[in-house]
Amino acid sequence: MLRDPIRFLTETYRARGPVFRLEVAGRRFVVIAGAEANLFMVRHEREHLSYAIYRGVARARPVALLYAGTMTVSVLEFFGWEWGSGAPPTNLAAFFGVNGPYLVVPILLAVRMWRPRPFGREEG
Repeated sequence: MLRDPIRFLTETYRARGPVFRLEVAGRRFVVIAGAEANLFMVRHEREHLSYAIYRGVARARPVALLYAGTMTVSVLEFFGWEWGSGAPPTNLAAFFGVNGPYLVVPILLAVRMWRPRPFGREEG
């Protein structure tokens, strides 16, 4: 997995489906990947996730981590397809300027939500 995480995640997704458990360094994760799962997260994110994070509701933590994982895996898969199928992007600044936030923002969200009490209090 460490040598080629994109390949590992892609093969695991194909073998197990869009939702699967994973254990890395003694920590358990649930991965949601693929177009349908990504579409579900995007459609329901506004209904629940944004408001819960805005209000500081700790129950949003699992959903936020799922969203962050889904987006990160999807964007990494997209980057792999861009570089692996045909000519890679010629203007890297434009490519990462447009697509980079789709990777950076979910990672920042995951870093914030990683702690058991990401808002420093129980509920908001």
